[in-house]
Amino acid sequence: MSAVRRWNVLPSRTRVLTLLATAVVLLAVVYNAGIHPLLRSIAERRAAIQTDKTILASLSPERGAANPGTSLAEKALAPLSAAPIVLDLTRAAHESSIARVSFRTGNVQAAGTSRLPAAGPALMRLPVTVDLETSAGAFAGYLERLRALSFPLSVLAFDMKRAPTATNSLRIRLELEVFGVAA
Repeated sequence: MSAVRRWNVLPSRTRVLTLLATAVVLLAVVYNAGIHPLLRSIAERRAAIQTDKTILASLSPERGAANPGTSLAEKALAPLSAAPIVLDLTRAAHESSIARVSFRTGNVQAAGTSRLPAAGPALMRLPVTVDLETSAGAFAGYLERLRALSFPLSVLAFDMKRAPTATNSLRIRLELEVFGVAA
């Protein structure tokens, strides 16, 4: 008796149960082989994004705070680096309406130019990239030390993402707004 005839002589209830069991086994194989790793990868990515958002929220200014420039992370600072922060704001020699600004601290440095008004304070926007290798606390330390300097400065924005080289590294692009009169 062929397999088709044997299948046809089985009761319909047995055939339905056999088809259901086969479908369950096939689904389990497909799930373990492809869907489960994919779901796990999605869950891990969501967790990483949530961690980034949590760190970003801790570094963002508090809403309604007495000092809107103070962030949660700045209130619990890690030990600060001893590297000096140097900022030079000078008028370019070839044109008095151009200001040149340079920023240095440790291994972080940036430079930029901006057009100055004829008199009065010069508004400079200087992009600074800070690479953190361990935690967000070091970045909070940079912010605190920047705010403690003698020149007026505010943090306009920063962009944070995981560095491609290491999972515990954050790459932060910090945009500073510096007010000063060029010499």
